[in-house]
Amino acid sequence: MPQVQKARGVYETREVHEEKADLASPKDPSSTEDSTTHVFTGHTAVFLSASGGVGLSALCSLTALQLKVQGTRTALVDGDFTSGGLDTLLGLENDKGLRFGTLNAPLGKIDGEVLCKRLPHWEGMPVLAFDSWNSETPEWWEVEAVLTALERSADVVLVDGSRGQIVDMVPALGRAPVVVVAELSVLGLARAKALLNKVASGRIGSTGGRDDGPPHDFADSLESSKRPLPQSLGGGLALQECEVQSLESRKTSQLAAIVGIEPRGASRRRGVVSVNEASEYLGHQVLGPVCPNSARTSDALEGLGLKIAKADRTVMGELAQAVSDAVEGDGRH
Repeated sequence: MPQVQKARGVYETREVHEEKADLASPKDPSSTEDSTTHVFTGHTAVFLSASGGVGLSALCSLTALQLKVQGTRTALVDGDFTSGGLDTLLGLENDKGLRFGTLNAPLGKIDGEVLCKRLPHWEGMPVLAFDSWNSETPEWWEVEAVLTALERSADVVLVDGSRGQIVDMVPALGRAPVVVVAELSVLGLARAKALLNKVASGRIGSTGGRDDGPPHDFADSLESSKRPLPQSLGGGLALQECEVQSLESRKTSQLAAIVGIEPRGASRRRGVVSVNEASEYLGHQVLGPVCPNSARTSDALEGLGLKIAKADRTVMGELAQAVSDAVEGDGRH
């Protein structure tokens, strides 16, 4: 099975012959716990974005790092089964350990402590990555078993959910606290509003492709941040009053936070929507902004991992607190 290996800055392909690791829970006659019953205890939060390339994986990882600094045992799960590569982003691509595709969940049973020990670790946190170039999409029961096992061994499990495919695979995740990452542009916020519509109606990940945002040619008409934010696109993109009320009533149990990220490459902030404008448009406080950081990008490209920039410490602290509050306040016990 081909796998990419980075050596001296050059990526090479090598053949990997690795049997799936059996992580079944040990049979303990005295145990009364039914390991085949997966009921999330509310320790998992899912990070989602309607726009690709905004830094969702990095933000999810940095939130985990912030929680870990605060003394929270945190685990990271790569739920992007289209692209994946969370281990590469964190500089772990050559570290030994299990990934999706090399673990086995017979009868949907996994021992959480064993799993955590056999995963690669970033800054002391277990990371379960998915390498799309080296693995097939896992079965739904494997994903469910992994999340259930990690919840038993960590205080918080953060899932890089990309655009929501993993929520489709594991319906119970539809009740998990959600962090929506929105690009602070007119197009990015229009897409974020559509995603929030799905969060409010419980349809996260229910559709794929580009129908989670406005028509593609809409981007060609965007000129600057002075352009009014759209009230309705593509036949009712804006949240209706009942949907806003539904979203507001589910803030604690479902919507943990919205984070605004400034678009890369904006010249002198042209085309960048302010956090206040974004908050007003989306009907919910938007944390941020998180600004592009060239040093962090270079570190990631060189396999040096990620660090929280000084300029982002405040917003990362607020985001970590929001996630912590949402997880603790989740009623799924």
